[in-house]
Amino acid sequence: MKILIQDPQENKNIRLFIPNGLLINRLSIAIMMQALKDQDIPFDKEQLKPILQELKNCVKTFGHFDLVDIETSDGEKVLIRL
Repeated sequence: MKILIQDPQENKNIRLFIPNGLLINRLSIAIMMQALKDQDIPFDKEQLKPILQELKNCVKTFGHFDLVDIETSDGEKVLIRL
């Protein structure tokens, strides 16, 4: 996964590269479960595992794709690519 944040007003660019394998594992599922529970979203582990596995399969099958691509009128940009 690649996260890119650009702010032309402050002339700052942030780039983070995180391997997809680090995102789709038991620890990340536990963290996501806690975050979903705090937001009162009814998910359990058995529902979350196939969703993350399908994301992993999509990247293998179709290559990397943009999950979030936002650009404001001020020129700020946020890109999250799997």
